Amino acid sequence: MPANIRRTSSGWQYRKVIPADCRQLFGKREVKASLGPDLRIAKAKAAALELDTLTRIAAIRERLTEVAHANTIRSHGGDPVAQRKVRITHVTGELVEQLKNYWLSQLREDARWRAQGITPAEWEEMGKTLEAERTTLQRAVALGDVESPLVDIELMLEGYGYQLDVPPEERRRLGYEFLIAQQQVNDILLRRQRGELVPSPQIGPRLRPAREVSADPSAAPFGWEALLTHWQSDRKRAPQTEFEAKQFLGAFQAFLKGRLPHEARKADVTEWLRFERDSRNNGSRTLEKKGTLVGAIFSASVKDELLPNNPFAGYDYARLAAKIGVESAHRRLPFELDDLRRIFGPDGLVAVTKVSGGGGYYARVWLPLLALFTGARLDELGCLTPADVLVTGCPRICIRQAKNPSSVREVPLHPKLIELGWLDYVESIRKAGHATLWPHMASKSTKAADSEVLGRWFNRWLHDTLKLPASKVFHSFRHTFKDLCRNALIPRDVHQALTGHAKQTVGDTYGTGFSVETKASEIARIVVDMEIGRPLPYGVRSASGSDKKGKSRVALA
Repeated sequence: MPANIRRTSSGWQYRKVIPADCRQLFGKREVKASLGPDLRIAKAKAAALELDTLTRIAAIRERLTEVAHANTIRSHGGDPVAQRKVRITHVTGELVEQLKNYWLSQLREDARWRAQGITPAEWEEMGKTLEAERTTLQRAVALGDVESPLVDIELMLEGYGYQLDVPPEERRRLGYEFLIAQQQVNDILLRRQRGELVPSPQIGPRLRPAREVSADPSAAPFGWEALLTHWQSDRKRAPQTEFEAKQFLGAFQAFLKGRLPHEARKADVTEWLRFERDSRNNGSRTLEKKGTLVGAIFSASVKDELLPNNPFAGYDYARLAAKIGVESAHRRLPFELDDLRRIFGPDGLVAVTKVSGGGGYYARVWLPLLALFTGARLDELGCLTPADVLVTGCPRICIRQAKNPSSVREVPLHPKLIELGWLDYVESIRKAGHATLWPHMASKSTKAADSEVLGRWFNRWLHDTLKLPASKVFHSFRHTFKDLCRNALIPRDVHQALTGHAKQTVGDTYGTGFSVETKASEIARIVVDMEIGRPLPYGVRSASGSDKKGKSRVALA
């Protein structure tokens, strides 16, 4: 038995105590997670959790080593920051705002200082200083004299580990913006000096020390290769995703022409996607795919505080589509009831009994049915094996290969799936000795998941045969399932657990989650008012009897 697994009243649990020297940066004393009742699955989950935890501990210890090294340099009278100045070669809007916020932050300190009480002498001295400063600032603004604020800026940047190395016009622009911030602070302080109640303005993020932004503690700022490597080390992904990530990130890097990840802005994202539209004739969905994937790469480093911000965070792709004149970026739409009747009726998928296409008859029929009644993603369902379907207690499927850790889950089977013969199909596959539930679904590409075979076939069938709009695709089943849950008045946190959506609050992370029995009782409330054609049992001869050459045909594929 692995050392970090223990038995509980509800199943198996992973538990690991974090070493004392790492707890502050790790954020908790121990890691605990429910692993479910099946010991074999619990061991697999525990192994993944152990690897993730050990990786984080190793990264923390590496950072602690960096801090210890810096302290050693300081003890010998050196400056660890000065040993690795980060050159700023371009004045971004983000840099301007961070420096202005640094200056504006003194307004909070002034408010705290006054709240503690000051003497009349201090008040008079403060008034004289502010008036003199006001005269100096007014003259500087009138003349456009930015040399004094630039001295302040360069001293501040040097203290944070940066070296300002920009063209004269950008240097002047930075100085003038900072001069305006200085005047704004002076005006507010003078009003407070006269007894006015002036609240401190909302202040955004300030400049962070270069050593916190740098991935390599010995030298260069956090670069593109480090950005990609950190995302790759986060967890294992499909080969196709890895391939596209390298391609898209490389294109964004080339577009920025030598600038580093921390210098990227939202305006750069818009211009890059516009360039991709013009040079590659990309549509809105492709542009959104590129932006979302590159944004995910940035997000991993921002979460681990290797980068100060993610320029793709909260990006509005629908607005982009309207702004740069591409087709409307509609979200994928759920299926209407009439759509579902056409898809699953007696003349729908069950009637397409040809051997080839989409991974075979059983993949074409059962994968859409599972998606409708579980809300699972196509990739999650395409990875299922007979061992992932549990029949003891509440019949359910175990989704272990998921989009992210929060999506690993158990989903009870809707009674309709059992009625249609899903468990009989699984048992037939198990007896046949197949390692996967979809033995005839295999991609020819080494990068693409096998499930893409069904996805491409199904979407063509929707659009070419049923003439449904392009906004309705296989993923629409996931949207449909969410609407079915809402219409059945299933509590939001329950259907979030069913679909594996990320937890939204700190409270959501407490406990082990809903029991499979609770989820089963809720999912059974879903009602789809339509006739569903019963899939052929595994190995039974097709209703069509024979092919064009007169040979009998068996719907095994």
